[in-house]
Amino acid sequence: MKTPFLSLLVDADSAATPITAIVAERFDAWAAAQPGRVRAWLDATGFKPDPGAVAVVPDEAGKIGHVILGLGRGDDPWVTGGLAKTLPKGVYALADVVGQPPADFASWAALAWALGGYAFTRYKSEPTPERARLVWPEGSDKAYVTCAVEAACLSRDLVNTPAADMLPDHLEQAARDLATAHDASFTVTTGDELLRANYPMIHAVGRASASAPRLLDLKWGRASAPKVTLVGKGVCFDTGGLD
Repeated sequence: MKTPFLSLLVDADSAATPITAIVAERFDAWAAAQPGRVRAWLDATGFKPDPGAVAVVPDEAGKIGHVILGLGRGDDPWVTGGLAKTLPKGVYALADVVGQPPADFASWAALAWALGGYAFTRYKSEPTPERARLVWPEGSDKAYVTCAVEAACLSRDLVNTPAADMLPDHLEQAARDLATAHDASFTVTTGDELLRANYPMIHAVGRASASAPRLLDLKWGRASAPKVTLVGKGVCFDTGGLD
């Protein structure tokens, strides 16, 4: 179940605009070593290397030549989360990291970039505005980031869908689609079958709906593998005690 927001992460592009990410304690020394034009631009814009702060530095032709990204103390994993929407459209690449961010910074940078570009588009007729894209950072775990982005975007879409369009039968179909995409087994216990299977509370909570309550059971993986069971409450038309 591919999400379109994975397209915000792209393969190598020689024309990509470089991004230099800088931990605050290293900023002054780094800035002092830059050409006078760059130092003047940073001074004129009042740039401070706070987490997520950005300076777009023009080149001599007046085009975007370089992006400076503040990392603060270097411990914010979501520091790139706003860049897909705030940077001018185009392709960017994490060219240098000054300082010592977490060891898995490359993967976090890719994950935050893609998730930060998310938008709920189901009811929109116009296309989603083009976002800035990032070259996969060197050393990033592509498999993990891909899985995490797909899972998060699917969850966001389900949560953002109004209750009238996300009743139990709709949620069942979403789970079926997920099972099909990943070759998982899938079973459903619906309506009065819940009573016969000894799930009276699920039946009691949902029986008033025109869409019958149901228990969804998705199983994936080798039968001989260690078992991990996740149990969740799929709330379709009730705050579930939220208030």
